[in-house]
Formats: sequence, structure tokens, C-alpha cells
Amino acid sequence: LDGLATGCSLTTALAYAAFGYVCGNAKYSDYLGVPHHSLAAELPIVACAHERYLQQAGTPERPEELLQHRLVGFDQDDTILRGFAAMGLPVGREHFALRTDHQIAHGRLIAAGAGIGFAARYQLRHWPGVRALLPQLQIPPMPCWLAVHREIRTSGPVRRVFDFLAEALPKELDAAGTGTPATINVIPAQAGIQAVGAAGGFPPARE
Repeated sequence: LDGLATGCSLTTALAYAAFGYVCGNAKYSDYLGVPHHSLAAELPIVACAHERYLQQAGTPERPEELLQHRLVGFDQDDTILRGFAAMGLPVGREHFALRTDHQIAHGRLIAAGAGIGFAARYQLRHWPGVRALLPQLQIPPMPCWLAVHREIRTSGPVRRVFDFLAEALPKELDAAGTGTPATINVIPAQAGIQAVGAAGGFPPARE
């Protein structure tokens, strides 16, 4: 039974992946006649630190100099480690003096001047004294989605909330210097969650 369940799950996952790829590719989606769905936004990720820490430890000028600093990173999540590996820098968990997988705690450590960490650029304007470092670092952006459960997405009040978010979020991200597109689009649904937005529109609302 376990083997049969694994086979079905794998087939379903591959089908979702293929459908998501087709919807995300403008050329293929147009050829196959399925709606094209772009990302809601992409959030630039930057290396950053509080000025207080930089005054004490100095400011790194090159990516490899990061290893000479007190780094704030994740514990079990290996996203940052894979990023360093892609740059050709052999970095392990032991290089991070402070580690946590709690996103809020991770951000507060950076904002408190505990060391150098990595965060979405828009967050820096909420952390006085924290500034971006090493602009030459090419860190892949983090995708941002606007999603709502498919069972309530046609509700009038819910529609108005998400219409507001679809209009307001890009402006907020633009104000933070992210270069985010001016609209938020519909994205593919999965596991009962459907993303909605101003560009793609909603179905008729149920009042």
C-alpha cells in the first residue's frame, strides 16, 4: 500500500510541477492556451548589518570577507549555506555564530547589531541603523505570492481586502527600493489555496 501511495503522490507532484512551469512560461502557456501567471513580486535579498556592529568589526568589502565576521544565519534551513556554495565559498553551520530558524528572531538579531545577516531589502527601513552591504553579491530574490483559499475568494469582503492588497503591496515594496512590478497577478492554485490579484481579476463576488 505504501508503494502504491508513493507512486500516486509522485505522479501528482510531477503533474503539478509541469502545470506550474507551463503557466509560468509565457511562450508555452500561449501555445497551449492556458492562462499565463507571473509572480506577484520578487523581493531582493541583501547582506546587512547594524552600523553599531560595523563600527566595531569593520565593513566587509568583498564576499569572502564575510567569513571574518560574526554571521547570523539559519540553524536547520540550509538556504544560506547553498547560497555561499553557489559563490564558491565553503561555508558550514559552524561559521554562523548565531543561528535560528525563527524568522522574527533572525531579523531582531540583525536589527540589534548582533552580526551580519541576510534579509529582504524592504525590511531594512523598519530597522533603524541597519544598512545593506556588498552590492556586488548576486543573491537570488525571494518570490512573493498573494494567496487566498479558493472557498472564500469569491466573497465580497474578501475580494475587497485582496484588491486593496494587490494595489497597496507593490507600492510599499517600490517605496523600499525593491523594483517590484506595479501590479500583483493571479498565480496557480495548489492544495486549495488560490492566489488572486488586480491584474488577473476575481470571479464575480458573492455578496
